[in-house]
Amino acid sequence: MSLKKIISALLFAILVVFAGMTCRAAEVNSNYLNGNKNFPMIDWKQGVSSFLDKSSLVCERYDPPYYILAVNVLYVDHADKGNTTPNVIRTFRIFYDYNKTEMYNITKDKRGLTTSYYIDPNGCEAQKSVVMPAGEAAFYLCYNLKFYGTLYQKFGNEYYPVFSDEFYDHLK
Repeated sequence: MSLKKIISALLFAILVVFAGMTCRAAEVNSNYLNGNKNFPMIDWKQGVSSFLDKSSLVCERYDPPYYILAVNVLYVDHADKGNTTPNVIRTFRIFYDYNKTEMYNITKDKRGLTTSYYIDPNGCEAQKSVVMPAGEAAFYLCYNLKFYGTLYQKFGNEYYPVFSDEFYDHLK
């Protein structure tokens, strides 16, 4: 067998493997958990998909320009490997100051003490991942208004919306 045929066969085998992986990833990382529109995907990082439970959305405070919303988020580990079973459910409580365009995550520690921290739309990914998309989605679903979605962030010399129109489209 010639070297050219061996290389061609290897390249074909690699192409088949990667094509299969791409198709499987597209199937797993759909916009909804198991195709259920009550659970839109709001974030995906390092093999973990996060889905908002729309039926859990609760308005705890409606005092414009101040709002507090609570919503559950389901985490699916190894979604990139085909897993579709949630392994963690977390409730986020978000405080919004609409006039200042500020969003805060409200948490309780083991002793029951409440603290909150500002969710900076231009902050680092570790501080805003999952909580900011959950807060944005909750506000949009409850009031049909974008919260941070009207802001832009700079990347290099370009400005991009904090949330794309596609993010909002698949929430409804």
